[in-house]
Amino acid sequence: MKLYCLSAHPNKPCSILTFKGTTIMLDCGLDMTSALMFLPLPLVYSSRLFNLPSWTPRNTT
Repeated sequence: MKLYCLSAHPNKPCSILTFKGTTIMLDCGLDMTSALMFLPLPLVYSSRLFNLPSWTPRNTT
């Protein structure tokens, strides 16, 4: 299962979910707060987190 975020604005989510060959576009007012714990990058600026090395996905295809 993969979740791709297409929106740069955290309050206006637009995501693509792929699971077992099925692709679903989530472009609605869903509450995405439960998904925030799985994001690799923080949405709130923190100097401590800013100094960490940047995250790159394993498969860039």
